[in-house]
Amino acid sequence: MDYSLLEKLATTTGLGGLCVGVLLIVFKETLKASFLTKLSGKHSFLVVKYIILLTWIVAVMGLLAWFTLQALSIQQTQSSPVTTITAPAHSKPKIELQRLSRQLKDHNPDTIVSEATIDIEYVVITGLSDPILERKINSYITDKIGVNEKFDGSEDHEMKITKADIEGDFLNVVAEGYFFGHGAGSAANRVISVNLNLKTGEPVEFKDLFRSGYTKPINKLTVSRLSAQIPDHWFETVTDDQCYYFDSSYLNLCFSEYGVAAGAYGNVTVSIKIEDLRGFVNLNGPLAFAF
Repeated sequence: MDYSLLEKLATTTGLGGLCVGVLLIVFKETLKASFLTKLSGKHSFLVVKYIILLTWIVAVMGLLAWFTLQALSIQQTQSSPVTTITAPAHSKPKIELQRLSRQLKDHNPDTIVSEATIDIEYVVITGLSDPILERKINSYITDKIGVNEKFDGSEDHEMKITKADIEGDFLNVVAEGYFFGHGAGSAANRVISVNLNLKTGEPVEFKDLFRSGYTKPINKLTVSRLSAQIPDHWFETVTDDQCYYFDSSYLNLCFSEYGVAAGAYGNVTVSIKIEDLRGFVNLNGPLAFAF
């Protein structure tokens, strides 16, 4: 028997080809069998006839089985639901404005005001995929703006959000307001900036915007701009945690009342063109996008 033929048929044509191959080989081997010569012509004919008939039936059944399996396989493939893998959407942080508003009784007997007004606007970040990071960021914002202070009724506090935006992974918030101390009757305007990396929740301080040795050139630019605004200012130097904010064209340094000039000037802002900072900007910092 030619087993090599069956092996080739089985590997190349499957069950149907194997059945046809068995039919051909059995028919071939039957004709070569020596016992046929010992039988009469009639008996030899009947033997060959039935062997061929039975072999043909088996072959046809094999072919029908193969076609049935193929049809079922195609039907199952068409009816099977296609699993679509959707990439997780990147979380997009959002800024929400919130407000703390209270009226507190001043229990100090020497007070000139019976009640303190607390009116503080602040922002919170929502939409981050990491809730721990989100809480860390919001806790820093509320601490910085003063929402978490222990108010005892002896001072009025007011803060308004004047700027809040997200540039890439960088959050920049500016709040301006005042406090008024009841006992001494003292008051002052103030400005606060919050600058955060939204990927890490860490603050981006003024020094992080620049390469080392930035202080001298920044001071020179600040004095030049400030002298044009307020000739009698008393600015000396920027600090590593300087209040600041920026847009696509300007870096703005912010100073609370009495910080660099007389109280009559209130809060002071010094704007420096970002193009003038070329050469000492930290290329890994948030200002690098401007170049």
